[in-house]
Amino acid sequence: MASVKEVSNLENILSDFLDNRKEIISAIMETAKTLDDQNKSVNITKVVTGSTGIAGTIISIAGIALAIPTLGMSLPFANGGTALAATSGAAHLGSDITNRILTKSHLTKLDALCQADESNLLKLADYLKQTIKDIQNNSFDDKTDFRTAGSIVE
Repeated sequence: MASVKEVSNLENILSDFLDNRKEIISAIMETAKTLDDQNKSVNITKVVTGSTGIAGTIISIAGIALAIPTLGMSLPFANGGTALAATSGAAHLGSDITNRILTKSHLTKLDALCQADESNLLKLADYLKQTIKDIQNNSFDDKTDFRTAGSIVE
């Protein structure tokens, strides 16, 4: 029969495991929300920079096409459009790189949390295996507190 000490120890281990599990689930949900918000922001940035790049390209082409009829007066538009398209492309690329770096950082954090959870689970499993062996070997004394044992079962 299980002694009060072993039952109390099991309660502590289970309580620690469940508390850690709640923290990990909360962190996973928070990270998922952060990644979702980040992806939405990046997608908005990509749409805006893509549209700006298209507009810059159109302005640049129009400036070049109108260079002869305007005797070169439209060339500043071509230069401005080219600069706008290039800046837009750089911003698009930058947002993509930033998204990948931040995502990798968050996933690394999640991996560490999952490894900690796995460690806690293995610790609990080892304790339960040892407790089962002890019960099978009848190595406990006869000082069982059935009220505490009953509270664990509940």
